Amino acid sequence: MKELRELVIQPFIGIYAVSKQRGLLPNWAFSAPAVCHVAVGPYSSCNLSSVSSLAKALGEYLKEDIQEVDMPFEEVQNTKELEQVLGVNSLMEMEKKTVFINVFVRDDEYELSILGRAGTGRWDYNQPYALDLKIPKASGIEALAQAIVDHIQSRKDLPDERVIGVSPTIAKGA
Repeated sequence: MKELRELVIQPFIGIYAVSKQRGLLPNWAFSAPAVCHVAVGPYSSCNLSSVSSLAKALGEYLKEDIQEVDMPFEEVQNTKELEQVLGVNSLMEMEKKTVFINVFVRDDEYELSILGRAGTGRWDYNQPYALDLKIPKASGIEALAQAIVDHIQSRKDLPDERVIGVSPTIAKGA
């Protein structure tokens, strides 16, 4: 069995969906002291309504090796830079205004999980995922992108930027 560090340092994709059309894709690094991934700049935008566009962005992202950073857990907890990029004032507000898309890239599959929302409007860590899939790598990056696009388009708690007058606030309970 692989050690925790070996499992965690494998390539990871984390996307903050801010609407049905737009996601924020940070670069991710692995913090050995904190034993977790941490979002580091630069941050890029990705299209969550187009399978081909998202597949291209994911493919480009996966060409890069994951960095290791020597960052203690306390620093990993500091989300100020990410909050600033997202235009929010706190982790609580960030969780209410985004949906987090989590992908671990294993040797033979993509593990895709997307959190649901608690009654408070924040991410729900205590319930089963809103989406939890294992997609064989043999299916291609397009299959991963298709699963993400299909799920994000079905969410009721993300604004649709194509609708005029839609507020960027998030509805409770997805």
